[in-house]
Amino acid sequence: MSARIGAVGDLMWGDQPLCYGFGIRSCRERRLDREYPLEEIKSHLSNFDLLLGNLEGTIASPFEGEDDVLPNMSMRGDDDAVEVMAQSGIGLVGLANNHILEHGPKVMARTVELLDLAGIQHIGSKWCSHRIELVNGLRIGFMAWSMVPERYSETIVSADWYNLAADLTPILEETKLVRPGCDHLVLMLHWGNEFMSQPSMGQQSIARELADSGVDVIFGHHPHVLQPLETYGSSHIFYSLGNFVFDYWLNVTRDSIVADVQLGDDISASVVPVRIDRQFRPRLAVGSDAERIEIIVKSGQPVPDCEYPAAVARMRSWYRRRALVHFALNIWRYNRRNIVRLSKWLWMRTLFIIRTRRESRLDPNVVYQGPM
Repeated sequence: MSARIGAVGDLMWGDQPLCYGFGIRSCRERRLDREYPLEEIKSHLSNFDLLLGNLEGTIASPFEGEDDVLPNMSMRGDDDAVEVMAQSGIGLVGLANNHILEHGPKVMARTVELLDLAGIQHIGSKWCSHRIELVNGLRIGFMAWSMVPERYSETIVSADWYNLAADLTPILEETKLVRPGCDHLVLMLHWGNEFMSQPSMGQQSIARELADSGVDVIFGHHPHVLQPLETYGSSHIFYSLGNFVFDYWLNVTRDSIVADVQLGDDISASVVPVRIDRQFRPRLAVGSDAERIEIIVKSGQPVPDCEYPAAVARMRSWYRRRALVHFALNIWRYNRRNIVRLSKWLWMRTLFIIRTRRESRLDPNVVYQGPM
């Protein structure tokens, strides 16, 4: 018996703040093709017995009585996005990430309701922490956890709503609970830091401890860029799958993959190189793009922990400069209302970054506990 499992990176169906008004959600509103942005890759997603993805943000059109702590559609898709996922073959999504609660508990609950209606399984939340699926006669366990802190509200405890861990302890406890009941165990793990091309040695230690505890495959996400695939014993560790549906404009954020894992007596892992085009559509990568992506997946070394915070600081500085340039070049694309919202967000975010710059040099995750 064997089962072929596929996995894609971050699925974000709204507009990210710096593309507000011309990101994924806005493009979908203006297009007649409701399969956008997966129309170019859809036919290549049907080869798996089960296809997974990280749902990076909520899906819920505005509704009466919602408790949105962020009253706009940033990082939030419309209802029909779930149908696009279902029709494209995505059968299971992880909800454990630092954007799933961005618009409040009621919007998150509506997202779960829509996933249920579309027949898409979900894990990593208070509704369903983990599940064991029978796939081609194999019992495969699926777990999802986030190790990225966030704070959108002083009154909402995020860990009450989705699987959020400050350390490995709760993840290892759930692994111990789930592993005896399945033939293979897959973990979707939100961790690391944005735009880092390599994980830290601390992440490598975490991954190997999880593998030693019985996790066969780790699908990592959060950095928004590709990171290498490591084989450790019989386990396979995808440190970061990168983006898949996301409106990042930077070249480095547009390299992606579809992970292809064969589970059976032996476990094998390979990748299908993907390149996201300027209209935010993932396509099969060809030529030099495919070669570059293959090299990224196969090469690199973890960054020593003593060097990692400084490396993250440099990368964030690089990104912020490019974000300001992007904002200036696209200012004509924002309507007046969005300019006011975005300017307010940028001001609050900048003040928080300045206020926490010393702490963030020691702990890069400090930046996630303020305005996002």
